[in-house]
Amino acid sequence: MSESEGEAKRDSDQAVGRREPLLDRLRRVWRNSIRWKIVAALVAVSVVPMLITSQIAASVVSATYTDNVQSWLFQIGRFFLASVKRGGEEIGLAMGAPEMLHRVDRIAAKVRSGEQLPPPGPKQAAFMGALGFDLLTLREPDGRLIYSNLPVDRLERLPFEQGTEVYLYRGGGKVLMMTGHERTVETSTGPVHVFAGAFLDASFIQDIETIGSLDMTLYYPIGGTYRQVYSSSSKTVGAAPSAEVLAELADLPRGSYLEQDGIDQGASIGILLPVRNGAKLVGVVACALDVDLDGAPIAGSNRLLWIIFVTGMGLAVVAGIALSSLVTRRVERLAKGVSAVAAGDFTQEMPVEGHDELDRLMIAFNAMSAQLQDYRQLQARLRRKERFATLGEVAAGFAHEVRNPLGIIKTTAELVGRKPDLTEADRRRLGYVADEVRRIDQLIRDFLVFARPAQRTSTVTAASLLERVLGLCGDEIARRGVALDVKDASGGALLTVDLDQMAQAFLNLVLNALDAMGEGGGSLFIEIAPPKAGNLSFLFRDTGPGIPPALLERIFDPFMTTKAHGTGLGLATVFAIVEGHGGWIEARNLEGGGALFELTLPVATPASQEPAP
Repeated sequence: MSESEGEAKRDSDQAVGRREPLLDRLRRVWRNSIRWKIVAALVAVSVVPMLITSQIAASVVSATYTDNVQSWLFQIGRFFLASVKRGGEEIGLAMGAPEMLHRVDRIAAKVRSGEQLPPPGPKQAAFMGALGFDLLTLREPDGRLIYSNLPVDRLERLPFEQGTEVYLYRGGGKVLMMTGHERTVETSTGPVHVFAGAFLDASFIQDIETIGSLDMTLYYPIGGTYRQVYSSSSKTVGAAPSAEVLAELADLPRGSYLEQDGIDQGASIGILLPVRNGAKLVGVVACALDVDLDGAPIAGSNRLLWIIFVTGMGLAVVAGIALSSLVTRRVERLAKGVSAVAAGDFTQEMPVEGHDELDRLMIAFNAMSAQLQDYRQLQARLRRKERFATLGEVAAGFAHEVRNPLGIIKTTAELVGRKPDLTEADRRRLGYVADEVRRIDQLIRDFLVFARPAQRTSTVTAASLLERVLGLCGDEIARRGVALDVKDASGGALLTVDLDQMAQAFLNLVLNALDAMGEGGGSLFIEIAPPKAGNLSFLFRDTGPGIPPALLERIFDPFMTTKAHGTGLGLATVFAIVEGHGGWIEARNLEGGGALFELTLPVATPASQEPAP
């Protein structure tokens, strides 16, 4: 496929992706994500309980709100009745003021003397207003009216709550209810019956007017029919109570009220408060709060239901997302680890944060990964061991076949070299032949030692073995300017080894590390780890360039070397010696640079513990 055709195909695929229907896209997300399945499951199981809870909560809150408003309206009604009573008492106190008594005496004297009184003016209105009076009347002891600041057709006291003076005023075409007080006053011209009162109108209780949504009305029976005699607003709050309602009010215990929802259009909460004179119902106070419950965010049951439900479901979604993130984050991490193991990376290790099911799965994964890594290392050791065994057999046969011709060549060269007629050049050439034969013979001997090393074992401490090796190469380490750091955590553990062979293996590892770091110095760290599972490990770590990754798996193979002048048998000999002692050796590169060789040997058993010679 050409480059232009590939670009056209990609553009076509992108166009198809853009044209993917929303429903198909949602299905794909649903199939590929466990997170949204968890969220959907949590939301699904939360719907019914949340609806029930929301309904109960909305009903409780709405009922509590209504009860509180009705209780508040009851207190407002009682406050109104108390204000009526207190208004009469305050008028009674004001009538005893010296200024009031002086004015009553002067009016009575003028009227009784036949003097014509001027009509009430602003000064008199200001005086009356200062005392809280709307009406002032004077009567003779026989009941004859001799003075009134307002036209009075009839003024009669009405039965009301005990201790409350309420009067019905008729005059000037008006019928109004008022509170007041009447008393007989001794004047300079004789006793006179004085009445002072204040109308129950909108100005009577100004504090109630400040509550714009509150409507309060007083109904009183006039002529056998309950009529509105007071209202805190300009409108009428519903019709007068019916006979059935009046009967219910009459039977209410003291301190109670009658719920009257929707007294007027727009007024959603209201009560009827009975006014009694003793045990007799003499009036009704209607209190209503002009609010729209459907628009109130708290009191409206339906709206509150949906507010609680939507809020609860929103919290459920948030909780579901948080919970799913907590779960899927760990699942995704585990999936990545599994993919890495499937790709051959057995070093994966999952963090364990607790003791739940996922943590147990993480522990099982870590155990599996560690076992696979051990299995891979075991396989590598077995393959290497098989390879070495095969090489040993080949080496033995090869050495036998090669050493015989080498012996003939060596003997022949020595015999020829004894002839007296040889020139100096010929003798020099024969010397070269002898030297090369000896070198090949030594190489074969080394190879035979590597292939089938014989052992003379003895029991030594791990620390003394390492000390012996460092004594051999200490001068070379100092000459190269390499910093040596040794850590012994063996605790005096014993090893049963061939001292010469194991010293050679350790020496090869140290010299190999020195060669890797070169003449520029560096650091060599040697650590004896604590015994574990019957084995003891020696760790040799350098700060060199490390092992080329391509050679890491074959670093212990014979004739494998990274040096310009090397036989490639050094590390192979180390491997053969360690394997011959029942141990193993591994090499790996470090993240910060350098190489690490870990040599592991079995700890000596009591039966094998013999003192070193």
